[in-house]
Parts: sequence; structure tokens; C-alpha cells
Amino acid sequence: MKNLLGQVVWNKLTEFLPIYEIKLKIGYPLTVYNQTGMHELGVVEKDYFDGFLARASDNSVYAVAERMKDGYFNYGKGIRIGLGGEYVVENGKILSLININSAVVRVSHEVLDCSARINKENLFKNVLVVSPPCGGKTTFLRDLARRSSQSKKTVILDERRELSGDNALDVGSSVVLLGLSKKIAYVNAIRALSPEIIVTDELIGTEEYSTVADVLRSGVKVYASFHSDDLDKLPTSLRIFDIYVLLSTSPVGKIREIRYG
Repeated sequence: MKNLLGQVVWNKLTEFLPIYEIKLKIGYPLTVYNQTGMHELGVVEKDYFDGFLARASDNSVYAVAERMKDGYFNYGKGIRIGLGGEYVVENGKILSLININSAVVRVSHEVLDCSARINKENLFKNVLVVSPPCGGKTTFLRDLARRSSQSKKTVILDERRELSGDNALDVGSSVVLLGLSKKIAYVNAIRALSPEIIVTDELIGTEEYSTVADVLRSGVKVYASFHSDDLDKLPTSLRIFDIYVLLSTSPVGKIREIRYG
């Protein structure tokens, strides 16, 4: 983070650790989000923002466009960067991103035993972790994976490279598959790695719901996450898990409710 943001800015940010998210927009205050809420620092000047982009992209902003197909790219160690600007699109394919003027930096964290309320007897069950954005779902899943790997063959499908932080964060002895879409990764994992538990990130869309249902029918247990602020709002197709954990965003990661299916 220090290399990404620069020494001077980093020195100002240390009092806000641990940081969950940082927003930068040219001409507006640099905004930091942590456990206590939102904090604004000095205005982001264009020269500073250009330097940030250079550091984030290894001095090749244009090369980042290919990695921005999902609206973000990975900086490493679980740091995810989304950029705001103008997309140049041709025939549905992103060619480049121009006039970039803002960025959001998401930072992964380890909180060992934050999933301890899912006791050892319930680790070999299907678990869906639910919260609004920035509620600690990935942190909770990462800890579940670390704990389950102590006794079960656990495979992490790390499509966005956040669960394992590009293998820099503690996921125990879990086997990690990086960068594959869920549909491909599920098939590869089941065929080649004989998992007892598969851990994946946010489920989006009916195709992913259907894929998870197929995995559950195969006998493999699944830990996954979903964006919502209410367990009663879950799609019917996701009411296939054994345990539902609802997290709070204030404070981040606090368990609001555990419901058993």
C-alpha cells in the first residue's frame, strides 16, 4: 500500500488503519473508509493521481484496460482497484479506458477466527455469507476456508484473486485456483482435485446459482457469498444452503444473524 499511494500520503493514512477502502477523484478529497466510518483528507491533485495510476499499472495504464473487463484489476495481496473514466468499446469488447479521473482501492484483511461462531461440527455444511457491499464477506469466507482446510480437503476458486490475496493471505492448506470463471473452475476442481469443500466468492446471476446447485448435488460442500441486506430477500434458487450468515456493515463484519436451513 505504501508503494501504491506514496510515502507522504501513506504517513497520513496510518492513523486510520486498518483501512477497508480508499477513494480518489481528481479535484475532490481523498476519502478513507475504516471501522469507524468515512474520513476525508486533502484534495487529490491531478499530478498525484497520475503518479498513483503509474504506480498501480506499472507505468502502463493502457495495459490495464484488458484487465478492466470486470470493472477492476488486481494490484496484488488482495488489493483490488476500480477505475472511473470513459470506456472505448467496439463490438462489445473493451479496447481501452481513457480520461481516467477516479479510483477506488479495496483492501483485503485477515481476521483470524472471525468465523468461529460456525463451530467445528458445522464446518462440513453448505454456508452462504450475506451482507451489503463492504460487509466483510470475503474476510469471513477466507477464515472459514482456513479452518476447514485443517480437517477437510478445501479448494478455493479465487476468480477475483481476493480470497487468497494472490496466495499472500492465510488460507491454511487450501488449494487455490486463481483467475478462472466459476463455471470452468468448478468442473476442473471436481474432476482433478477431489475437494470436500469448495469456497467461492460472490454469486451473481442465474448461471452461477445453477452451477452451485450442480456442485451441491455432486456431494461437495460449498461456501459462497451474496450481496443482500436481508436473508428474506435471497433468491429462491439460493435457498439450498444449510447455514446462512448475515453480516453487518456497521461495524463491518459483525454477525447480525445466523439462520439454519
